Amino acid sequence: MMNNYTELADLDIPKKKKIYDILGGHPWAINQFAVLASSQGIDNLLLDLQSLKKELIEFTLLDKSYSKLDREARKMLLCTSIYEEAVPVEALSWIVGDDKDENLYVVEPLQKLIQLGLISQEHEYDQTVYMEHSIVREISFKKIEEEGFDKKKLFIRAARYYENLVSQTGSLWDYLKARDYYLKAEDWENASEIVENTVNFLIRWGHIELAMNLLNESISTTSGITKINSEYTLATIYYRLGDLDTAFKIYNNIKYKYEEMGDYRGVAVVLHAIGMIHQQQGNYEEAVEKYNQSLKIAEELGNKSGVAQILHALGNIHYLQGNYEEAVKKYNQSLKIAEELGDKSGISSTLHQLGMVHQDQGNYEEAVETYSKSLRIIEELGDKSGISSTLHQLGMVHQYQGNYEEAVKKYNQSLKIEEELGNKSGIATTLHQLGMIHQEQGNYEEALKMYTNSLKIKKELRNKSGISSTLHQLGMIYQEQGNFKDAAELYNQCLEIEKELGNKRGIAGTLHQLGKISQLQGNIQEAIKLYNQSLEIRTEISDKRGIAVSLHSLGNIYFFRGDYENAIKSYHNALNIFKELVDKNGISDTFGQIGMIHQTQGNYKEATKMYNQALEIKKELGDKSGIAITLHQIGRINEKEGECSSALSNYLISYSIFEQLNSPNKEIVAKSLLRLRDKMGEEEFDAEFEKLVNE
Repeated sequence: MMNNYTELADLDIPKKKKIYDILGGHPWAINQFAVLASSQGIDNLLLDLQSLKKELIEFTLLDKSYSKLDREARKMLLCTSIYEEAVPVEALSWIVGDDKDENLYVVEPLQKLIQLGLISQEHEYDQTVYMEHSIVREISFKKIEEEGFDKKKLFIRAARYYENLVSQTGSLWDYLKARDYYLKAEDWENASEIVENTVNFLIRWGHIELAMNLLNESISTTSGITKINSEYTLATIYYRLGDLDTAFKIYNNIKYKYEEMGDYRGVAVVLHAIGMIHQQQGNYEEAVEKYNQSLKIAEELGNKSGVAQILHALGNIHYLQGNYEEAVKKYNQSLKIAEELGDKSGISSTLHQLGMVHQDQGNYEEAVETYSKSLRIIEELGDKSGISSTLHQLGMVHQYQGNYEEAVKKYNQSLKIEEELGNKSGIATTLHQLGMIHQEQGNYEEALKMYTNSLKIKKELRNKSGISSTLHQLGMIYQEQGNFKDAAELYNQCLEIEKELGNKRGIAGTLHQLGKISQLQGNIQEAIKLYNQSLEIRTEISDKRGIAVSLHSLGNIYFFRGDYENAIKSYHNALNIFKELVDKNGISDTFGQIGMIHQTQGNYKEATKMYNQALEIKKELGDKSGIAITLHQIGRINEKEGECSSALSNYLISYSIFEQLNSPNKEIVAKSLLRLRDKMGEEEFDAEFEKLVNE
């Protein structure tokens, strides 16, 4: 290393060894020795140092260099020791400045410090940066107050440098550096404010542990309302992670603090949050109770914005229970207030939810129109996250209609935005939905790939609810492939998670799916038991759609057993609920099942009537898969009644749709075509086929 310095390179070995023995071989110490030796002489410098202990050598070398500095260079050396990282010249200029002269000219003192080896010049990402060696920084940092400088003021000044830098770079990490310097200055309030402003971004990008650690530091260093705000944000993270018990405990503790302070606006906010926990667990009655308590306070305070938010939340409860009429009523009340306040974000959020009601009812045209209104407002606001969410919902509408190409297009647009935002949760959700499209098309390998990628992110984010959702879909793939053992194993994993979350809606859905597995395995009694357990929970939480789905599945069991009377009874009970909900998908599916009973009993006229009612709705919905399934069933009746030309026409249209959708169901229709060909004879079949193709 000594050979790198002109002053030391030509020395003999014994002299170099003597220098090494005295200095200890540290690169910075050798560099300082070489710099000072050029003016003081090697032997004189060795004489000064050799009687000192090694731990004092570095200090002595620095002290000798320090003595050669003018006032401005000394100030720069000491002030720069505040920075723990390499910084550009603008940061050096800022740190030696003050409120009167924020950016001083620093070229000359900087060059002096570089020449003496006290500051090093480096290059990072095409930028020139400067930093003190750790030894220099440590010793200089100790000298700050000796020389009359205020460390706290310097820390705050460093923090403000990074805050100003954020306005140029938009960097979250620069913002967090500012927070670190505020923390060193014991300016707890400003440090905590930065944490509050960055937490959502950290969570979105998957830095959950960091976010929680920062919040816990804020909680331990602040008091009063600042501390409460940090506790509230931490509770919200636990809620998002599915740790509802911890979230509930923190929220309750905050509520008592707000009550003691007489801060009723805060009490209302926390009651709303506690209501959301009950909602997530399917305890809708308790959720409504908390929401109404929050609503009463907001109304008494004249907090219109709070009232609108709570009405929206009450609408969500009705939506989840399938009380669409009441949900729409609450949403419209919320929307009216948001419009009065000019709250565009609130308007777009409520329009989005109204779109979901239309979507669930099968009113896809109205859903698209409402989502589009929401999208225009969100675009005007520049809310990329909201834009992504709405594009995702538009993709779902196209998916339900069997327009997979358009659905994939919307999902990919949404995915691109989520990737730009670094929103891992949004990425996982969209990958999940893309997996569902591949699954519906029978592309199980690609679906598994999408689900696996989604699951990996959800596990990284510790999103228990999301993990359960994707495990559920993986179970459905195994179920569709006839691998009932692995499907049941995944469903049981889901069930365990949903029970841990206390999510009654999720528990009911998983029990229902386990019932389907038992049904497919021929274990009818177990299937009935599981369906009834699911039905009981859905009845308890007033989940009308869920109740109808359970009744429909029980109807399938009765149908399978040949108990047509009870099957018809269950189907009609389900149908009545679907009609009440204006759930067109549910209505058409149930018409189809009732048609199958009539078909099995040989009541072809009544069966055709039911199928045609189902077909009419499927066409209205644009449900291509549903249209193909229904046409195939009508074709089978045509075949039974000897109407071979009509049967062939319906089979061909059905096959064409399934082929377009890349659905495995096309193989079922292909078998029907081969059977019909054998029945008609090759010559007649080919002639009729040619005729239909040319029409």
